[in-house]
Amino acid sequence: MTLEQYAEPKIEELSQQITALIIQLEPLPANTQDISKGEKINLSSADDKKAEDTSGNSLWSTIKDQAQASFDEAIVIRKHDKPIEIELDADSRLRLYNLIQLRLETLRLMVLRGLDSEFHEQIKLINKTLQQYYPEEKAKPLLKIMKEMDSNNLSPERPDISASIKQLESALLTEAKDEASPQEGKN
Repeated sequence: MTLEQYAEPKIEELSQQITALIIQLEPLPANTQDISKGEKINLSSADDKKAEDTSGNSLWSTIKDQAQASFDEAIVIRKHDKPIEIELDADSRLRLYNLIQLRLETLRLMVLRGLDSEFHEQIKLINKTLQQYYPEEKAKPLLKIMKEMDSNNLSPERPDISASIKQLESALLTEAKDEASPQEGKN
C-alpha cells in the first residue's frame, strides 16, 4: 500500500454523526398497538343456543344463561395477526432511552480513541436494542445511519514507509559526502 492509498478515518465526521444521532433520538413511544380491535369470539356455540330455546325457563337454564353471560363479558378471545407487544411503563421507556444515549456516547468515545473492534461491537449492541424495542418506522432511519457508520474502519492498515526512511538516509549520506569532497580538493 502506498501513502496515497491510505484512507485516514474521518474521526470528526463520525463524531458529528453520533452527535446528530443523539439529538435525533426520541424516547420510546408508548405502545400504540390496540388490543381491543379484532373480532369478538363468543364462548357459547350456536348448538347451545338452540338447546336453550327448547329447554324452557328452568332454574338450571337461568343459572346457565347468567354464567354464560358472565363468561362472555369477563373473557374475551381475539385473534391477532401479529404478536401483542409488551408494554413498557414510562420509567422503563426513559431508562431505555438513556441506555441508548449512553451507548451512543460510548460509541463516540471509541471513535475518538480509535478502538475499531469495540466500535463495531457497540454498533451491534445499539442495533439490537433499537430492533428489539423501537417500532420499525422509528428504528429504520437510525439503523440505516448505524449501518453506514459500521462500514468505517477506525484502524486501517498503515502503509510501510520504511523504504522512504532508507532513501532519506541514503540521500543525506550522499549529500554529506558531496559536501566533504569539495573541501578535500581545496587543501
